[in-house]
Amino acid sequence: MESIFLFIAIALAIALTAICILLLQLYRRARQESHKKDAAIAAQLEEIEMQNKSIKNLSDLYDSTIQYDKDITDFFINITHELKTPLSVIMGAIQLMDLKNQASTEECGKNAGTHQIIRINCYRILRLVNNLLDFARLDSGHLKLNPVNCNIVGFVEEITQSVIPYARQKQLTLLFDTQHEEIITAIDTEKIERVILNLLSNAIKFTGQGGQIKVAIHTMDNRVCISVKDTGIGIPRDKQNEIFERFQQVCSNKSKEFEGSGIGLSLVKSFVDLHQGTINVISEENHGSEFIISLPLRCLETHEGKTEEPPVPDHHSKITEAINIEFSSSLAS
Repeated sequence: MESIFLFIAIALAIALTAICILLLQLYRRARQESHKKDAAIAAQLEEIEMQNKSIKNLSDLYDSTIQYDKDITDFFINITHELKTPLSVIMGAIQLMDLKNQASTEECGKNAGTHQIIRINCYRILRLVNNLLDFARLDSGHLKLNPVNCNIVGFVEEITQSVIPYARQKQLTLLFDTQHEEIITAIDTEKIERVILNLLSNAIKFTGQGGQIKVAIHTMDNRVCISVKDTGIGIPRDKQNEIFERFQQVCSNKSKEFEGSGIGLSLVKSFVDLHQGTINVISEENHGSEFIISLPLRCLETHEGKTEEPPVPDHHSKITEAINIEFSSSLAS
């Protein structure tokens, strides 16, 4: 009987020992897992801290880049304004000289050529300054639309008629065609004027003597479409996607004789985009180009809830000045 109790006691002792060993192993394993988790958590916390530092560094870098870009833009605008001021003084002096020379035919004849050279090159610099200013305002978000309700048919026709003398200088035929007498829509007249003048200037520049340029207007799907089509040298197919990018020029044997900054069409596209419109080109080398502008038809409402439909204002002198600036590179070449 005693041996049985002894056997049971030994068995219980062995079982308890085994349980203790098992519990010890489980405890050690739990400690190891806990250490691993603690290490993993510490690593994650360290990684999060590093990410936070990286985010802060990136944020600081972004803020400094934005500030630097603003400083550059402000500097750029100030410099271009500084360039524009003496140009205005020079242009004013030339106008006074012209008025003075009107009293003396002989003196006027001697100085006419020199005055013309000075005037044209002042216009060329002024054109570049205006374009650079607009790009700076566009990048800084300060270039805004000033839309007014306008008869766009009469507006574009007036611009086209004003350009005819420049086309005749190159023995080109400039036509205007539309089936509409009046299309009232809200546009920024100054910007659309520059768009049309830029397209006409390019058309005249790249079209040889005896060629034809046609400006047409029609409506489609609640939009007004303005087309400027020429019979000029055309644009190579592989360059047509690049012409609206900044500082891009079409380089070919026929176009390399013409100078340019490569920003005119890019600015044209920006002005059209501001109107929520589109501009596309259809062109074939040696067979001319057609630029098609599509603008949404919409009118501003007055406080009475009626649309305002004013006639196209008589701004012949303003158009003449704008043409002189836009066509300066053509006149100088």
